Amino acid sequence: MKTRDLFFLTKSGLALNCVTLIVVITGCTAPKSITESGKTTPRGQLKVGANYNANIPTQTIKNAIELVGNGIGTVKSIKAINNEQEAGEEIKNRAASLSKYAIGYAVDPMTYGINYYARLGIAKRVDIGYQYAGGTNAFDIKYQFLGTTGKIGSYSENRFYGSIGLQYSSRKYELPDKFKLMDEFIDFRFNRKDLFIPVIFSKSFGDEEKKGHFSWGVAYNRAFLEYGMQNKVYQNADLNIPYQNIERKQFSSYGTFINLKTGNRCVFFVMSLAVYYTDYGTYKLIDGSSAHLHGFTYVPSLGIQFVTPGFRKK
Repeated sequence: MKTRDLFFLTKSGLALNCVTLIVVITGCTAPKSITESGKTTPRGQLKVGANYNANIPTQTIKNAIELVGNGIGTVKSIKAINNEQEAGEEIKNRAASLSKYAIGYAVDPMTYGINYYARLGIAKRVDIGYQYAGGTNAFDIKYQFLGTTGKIGSYSENRFYGSIGLQYSSRKYELPDKFKLMDEFIDFRFNRKDLFIPVIFSKSFGDEEKKGHFSWGVAYNRAFLEYGMQNKVYQNADLNIPYQNIERKQFSSYGTFINLKTGNRCVFFVMSLAVYYTDYGTYKLIDGSSAHLHGFTYVPSLGIQFVTPGFRKK
């Protein structure tokens, strides 16, 4: 193998590994934990809170195992290959594994962290909300079609509620400024927008959820992606890896969830678990090949919620 090509391989291997690390750290996904009940926030009341969430996709875990199994980042084994053609194919295979892992992490990252949110009742049976989760901004509106609408803790003989919501979230990703020098090696771009629709049913603990609730339901998410990752170093090394233009993708996720909220009047603790199945579709990899991605995602959550006063009877 030519010394020049091996030099490019070393530089690009480091670059791709750095990009993968950055995507791991800053992986973005739409907020998909559901901690609310079927009852909307009563008009004039405000809920604020924070949840510690995890996003655990089986496809990303599978890609990581494949990445390790292929020995990504090890240049020594390629140095031992005497046939230049075989070495070039090995480089391209490793590039494919790295790009598959990076794209898989971008579309559904394995992450954990805190998301913050606020909800405000703006009309009878209608509330609005905002969430911030690791650089992703989400806005939603929810309509209650089942059950009473009294303030939290006010008297009510009703114990069952139902609602439907619509959430919009967006995230744009580029390499941080301190990594701009890597543009010499890698050109990575990623934009994502999501529409999320949960249908929520719940049973109240006490009058109008005075002591909390138990909730269950189903959810649908539609993701809209624009992505691209061009390895400039491999191109310079004459390995016949094609230029990859910006790709546009859409895919759907289908899920179910349960959650439990317990407390009294204005301070509550919330636990939830959601499970989604997603067919992410087929993606072009950096070596010109393609990969079909699909799998389950588990989203556990634990948090605290505060509700503003105003517990007068209806």
